[in-house]
Amino acid sequence: MFEKVKEIIWMIIFTLFFGAITFIFINEFMSENDMTNVKKTEVIIIEKIGDKGLFGPPSHHVRVKLPNGEVSDNTNRVSKRQLNHLEVGDTISGYAKHERNFTTIRDYIFDGIILIGVIFLFGSLTLLGAFMLITEIPAIDRFLEEKTFLGRRSNGKFGWKVFYVTMGVFFYIAFRFMKNLFFKLVPFKQTDKHAVIIDSHYNYSHHWRSDSYYEFTVQFETETGEVIHAMKEVTYDTFQRYQVGDLLPISYSQHHPYDLFVTEMTSVDFFDVIFYRKLFASVLITFVFIYSMYHYLRFYSPFLQKNKTDNR
Repeated sequence: MFEKVKEIIWMIIFTLFFGAITFIFINEFMSENDMTNVKKTEVIIIEKIGDKGLFGPPSHHVRVKLPNGEVSDNTNRVSKRQLNHLEVGDTISGYAKHERNFTTIRDYIFDGIILIGVIFLFGSLTLLGAFMLITEIPAIDRFLEEKTFLGRRSNGKFGWKVFYVTMGVFFYIAFRFMKNLFFKLVPFKQTDKHAVIIDSHYNYSHHWRSDSYYEFTVQFETETGEVIHAMKEVTYDTFQRYQVGDLLPISYSQHHPYDLFVTEMTSVDFFDVIFYRKLFASVLITFVFIYSMYHYLRFYSPFLQKNKTDNR
C-alpha cells in the first residue's frame, strides 16, 4: 500500500513539474506572439532579399516600408513563390501591432517554431502524467479496460505512425542538407560571378551550444539583368579576408539566383566548417535517417515481410 501511495505522489510531482514548464513556455510564446492587438495591414515592398546559410537552401525575405512610412530595419519572411512573383513597389499583406511594426504569417511560424516544439514535448509529458493519474481511479481503470482500445493488445499501428512522422521530419532535414552539399560540390547549372559586398554582420557566440555567425550582404547582376540582393553566411576565415566594397567570388543557380555559394575555399575554411555544430547536427540526422530506413526496409517493412511470406 505504501509503495502505491509513493508511486502516485511521484506521478503527481511529475505531472505538476512538466505542467509548470509547459505553462511557462506557453506564456512566453503568447507574450512574444501576442495576436490580440494586431490588425491586418498592407505595406509596400522596397527590397527583395535572400538569406543563404552554410548548410541549407536559402530562405526568402522582403524589406518593407512600415505603416508610419519608415523603412523597416528587419526583413520579413515570404515563400519562394511570393518572392518570384512580387516586385519592388508591390504590396504585401501581414499584421501590425502599431505603425512601427509589421509581421507576416511566416515570421510568426518560424520565429516561434522552437517554442512550439518545446511546448508540444513538455505538454505531451504533462498529459501522459495526467492520464496515468486518472487511470489510478478504479472505476476509470475498469472502464478503459472494458470499453476502449487502451486495454487491448496493441497491433503496432500507432508505433508505425510515429515512426513514419519522425522519419518524415528527418528526411526533410537530411534532404535539404544533402541537396545543398551536392550543389556545393557539383556546380551543376550554376553561373560564376563576382558579387559586391555591401554590408557585413557578425554575432560571436560564447555559448558552447551555438555557432558564431558571420554574414555578408552582397549584390550582383544575373545574366538576365536582374539585380540580386542576398545575405550569405560565410566562415570566420572568409569574413576576415574580405571587407565591405570587395568583390566576393560566388556561383549562383541559374534557376534560383538566391541559391548561391562562395567558390573560393581555403584549407582554413574547410577546418572552420567541420567544427560547426550545425554541420554535426545535419550529418547526425542524415546518418540516423539512412540507418533507420536501412533497417526498416531490411527487417520491418510490412511490404517486404508480406513478399517474404508470399515467396515461401
